[in-house]
Amino acid sequence: MLRRAITILLVMAFILVFSKQLTLAKMMESKKPRSKSERVEKIKARVELMTQQLKLNELQRKRITEILTQNKEEIIRLLEETGSKIAELKERAEEQIDTVLTEQQKKIYRNMTKEEDEEDEYLKVYKSNY
Repeated sequence: MLRRAITILLVMAFILVFSKQLTLAKMMESKKPRSKSERVEKIKARVELMTQQLKLNELQRKRITEILTQNKEEIIRLLEETGSKIAELKERAEEQIDTVLTEQQKKIYRNMTKEEDEEDEYLKVYKSNY
């Protein structure tokens, strides 16, 4: 009985870990950067839905489209700005850490941070969808 419970738990743990990896891969694959025309189409679709749900008039449609477009452009600018600052901070921290570690420790540390870099790559892809 105990052996069966342990086996079930191990299988569930494996499935959980494997599904997390698949989910991350799927999310990275599905979150390809959007082109400007795709962003424009997404805004149009949102305004169209709002028009149907809220019975917007033409002036409201036009103004909301302008607001959403300006907002999206600002988000993109901020993400680009923030991303480069974060990269600079991370690079500076890595340089400082390197001065503290031995050569052997540096090798181990680089392997440790490889997984973090993969997760960061997902975030880059996610942010590029704005």
